[in-house]
Amino acid sequence: MTDKEQITCDCKYCMENPTCYKELLEEQLARKTQEYTELKEDYKELEQRHNEAFQDFERLKKECEELTELLKLRTNDRINKLERAIIRRNVKIDRYRKALEEIEEFCITYSDNHDAYVTVYKYILDIINKAKGEIKQQDKKQGRF
Repeated sequence: MTDKEQITCDCKYCMENPTCYKELLEEQLARKTQEYTELKEDYKELEQRHNEAFQDFERLKKECEELTELLKLRTNDRINKLERAIIRRNVKIDRYRKALEEIEEFCITYSDNHDAYVTVYKYILDIINKAKGEIKQQDKKQGRF
């Protein structure tokens, strides 16, 4: 039923009293005004809840971005520390390798000139070769050679 149909009145009183139609309109206007007021209040409440939810969303988004950035910084820091540790370890390994090579060279040179110490030098050379073999195996595992 349309608004116009709702406000038509065929009663005898309306025919005789021109204000009857006006009273019907006023009643309908009052109902519609009340309905509008209630809907407006509901809208304001929903709008407020929406704004609060949006603010929560923005706050959480910002926190997420900050945590992501912090995680990146900490991850990069950890990677840098590990890279520095690997470099230090490789420097030590290179130092030990050079020392072993110097000892090896000395033992080879000295054992050729002194027969009395050949057994001792050969034993030291065996230890050095064994150590070099272990270092080479570690290097192969780490992709250095």
